[in-house]
Amino acid sequence: MTTPAKPRAFRPEAARKAIHLVAGSLPVMYARGLDRGALLTLLGIASAIAVGIEGARHASPRAQAMFERGVGPMLRRHEHRGVTGATWLALSLLAAVLFLPQKPAIATLWCATIADPVASIVGRACGHPSPRLAKTGLGSAACLLLAFVGVKFVAGFAPGVALAIAGAAMMAERYPGPFDDNLTVAAGVGLVAGVAA
Repeated sequence: MTTPAKPRAFRPEAARKAIHLVAGSLPVMYARGLDRGALLTLLGIASAIAVGIEGARHASPRAQAMFERGVGPMLRRHEHRGVTGATWLALSLLAAVLFLPQKPAIATLWCATIADPVASIVGRACGHPSPRLAKTGLGSAACLLLAFVGVKFVAGFAPGVALAIAGAAMMAERYPGPFDDNLTVAAGVGLVAGVAA
């Protein structure tokens, strides 16, 4: 008996989330001794490239057409004319390392690069989204679990605090409001982790 193929829409989403998961090595490296200056340099370069691409594609129809040919299938509807999630992710990670102490920054990087994308992957692969939110209970549970694991064991927060921070990640991922969830997850986790540190 063959396994039914996943919907085609899942493939671009998986490719999108692969970007997050590759960036997921950053909180682990930072926790294991990666120099803050080196991390800031890396994130600064990534952010400058992302902002440069955004500027070029919004200023030049030709650049926009090239961008669409390259990554168009991975984009969400609002990103074809707006700022992409990858740009928000790069800027959010840079801000976390720039403005937060190490432990809250690690928690923020982990939740933005691991917990948030895993929630989306699990939700799209296994769940049934709420008609109102386009989010799933399974995805939110995955976000909470992965956030807790990383905040406790990678960032080093106590279990109760880690659970509160993970709850903030889950709520920001599930109810992002009008903003990109790469921004809201990082902001929500950074705020709670910064206060708790």
